[in-house]
Amino acid sequence: MSPTYAAPLLSLAQFRALVDSASTAPSPDNNQPWLFSEADGAIDCYHDPSRALPSDVRGMFDLTGLGAAIENICISARAEGLEPRVEAIGDDEPDQRAKRAMGPAMGPAMGPEADRGDLLSSNPTGPRHVATVSFKTPDTSVANDPLRRHLEGRHTCRKPYSRQPLPVAARDRIEEQVRQFPGAQLDWLSGARALKETARIVALADLLRFQHRPFHEELFRQLRFDRQSVVATRDGLDVRTLELPRGIPAVLKWLGDWRRMQRVHRLGLGRLLAMPSARLVRCSGAVGVLSVSGWSTSELLTAGRALQRAWLAATAEGLALQPLGSVPIYLAMSNRPSLAGDCHHDLADRHPCLADRLAPAQQRTLSQLKQRWERLYDAPQGRVLSMLFRIGYSRPASARSLRRPVDELILSCPELE
Repeated sequence: MSPTYAAPLLSLAQFRALVDSASTAPSPDNNQPWLFSEADGAIDCYHDPSRALPSDVRGMFDLTGLGAAIENICISARAEGLEPRVEAIGDDEPDQRAKRAMGPAMGPAMGPEADRGDLLSSNPTGPRHVATVSFKTPDTSVANDPLRRHLEGRHTCRKPYSRQPLPVAARDRIEEQVRQFPGAQLDWLSGARALKETARIVALADLLRFQHRPFHEELFRQLRFDRQSVVATRDGLDVRTLELPRGIPAVLKWLGDWRRMQRVHRLGLGRLLAMPSARLVRCSGAVGVLSVSGWSTSELLTAGRALQRAWLAATAEGLALQPLGSVPIYLAMSNRPSLAGDCHHDLADRHPCLADRLAPAQQRTLSQLKQRWERLYDAPQGRVLSMLFRIGYSRPASARSLRRPVDELILSCPELE
C-alpha cells in the first residue's frame, strides 16, 4: 500500500534534530552555506550566498553541499518514522516560500542586525530557496535507513591511504547508492598509472590555487590556524585537519602574506607546495569520479545527495575519503563560456568568476590541467564533473571540522515559536 501524503506537523524538537543532522554534511572548505525554515510541516532549504566562495562556479559546490545536507534530513527523517519527499525549486521558478520565513535572525551568520525575513523578500542577493523537503506518514512503518548510524562518523581524512585496491563488493555497494539518483554516475580511476596521472592533475590544480592571488586569498580566509579561531567561527578549515607535518602549519601561515608567496614563486619553489597533495593521491586505493547530467539546481542537488550516500557507504565499509574539489571547479572555469544558457538562476552573477583575471601563465596552467584530464578520463558528452575524491583504507583522522550551532542555521518561523 502506498504511503499517505498527509503532512504531519513537525515538532520543534523534530525540526531542530533534522537541521542538526543536515549540519553535519560536507561543504566547500567547510563554509556551511545553508539555512532552513519550517513551513506547514515541511523544511525549506536555502542557499546562503553570504557564505559562498568566490571561486565556486555557478554555486556548484554550495548546491552540492546543500544536496548532501538534504540527504541527511531524508536519512534522519526515516529514523523518525517519516517518509521524505524532496522538491527542488527550478531555476526559473519564483520563490513562493520566502515570505514564510519571518522574524529576526537567530544567529550571527548574516550579521547581528539582519532581519532574515526582509533579506529573503527584498534582497536579491539574500538567501535563495532551492528545495523543500516534505514528509508523509506512511500506512506501514518506514524502513530505517542503514546509513543513519554513519552520519556522525563520516568525515574527511587527509592522511595517506593504503594503496590496496578497493574490494569489488565494497565498490559495488558504494556505486549502488549513487544509482538511486537518475542522472548521477560514479566511475573509478584505479591502478598505478591512472593514480599517478590524477596526482599530476591535482598538483596542477593546487599550484593554481597558490599562484593566483584571489584563489590564494580565498584559501587563507578559510584556514583556521589556532583553536581560538576554530571555536569562535566553527567553520572553515581547522589546520589540524590538513594532517601537515610538525612545523609546516607555521610555514603555511607565513605564506598567507601574498608578497611572501610571490617570492616563493619567483624562486621557482611554488611547485613544492603542490607535492603533498600529489603524493596523497598516489597513496590511495582509487579515485572516484562523480558526475551528473547538467547544471540545473536540481541536478547539482542530486550530485550532493549521491555524494553523501556514497561517502556514508564508504564509511560503512571502513574506508576513508577526501574530496578533491579543485579539479572540478577549475575544469568548470575552463569550460565557463560553454555554460551559457545551461543554468538560469542568478548564483553565477553574485560573484565575478575569478578565472577571468588569470594571468597568461596561469591560463596555461589551467589549459594544461584540462588537457591532461581529457586524456585521462573520457567523459560522455554533456556530463558535468561534480566531484573527484580519493578513497582507501587509512588510520582515523587526527581532527574533525566543527559545525555552527543549529540556532544560526534556522530562519525564524512563527509556526515553531
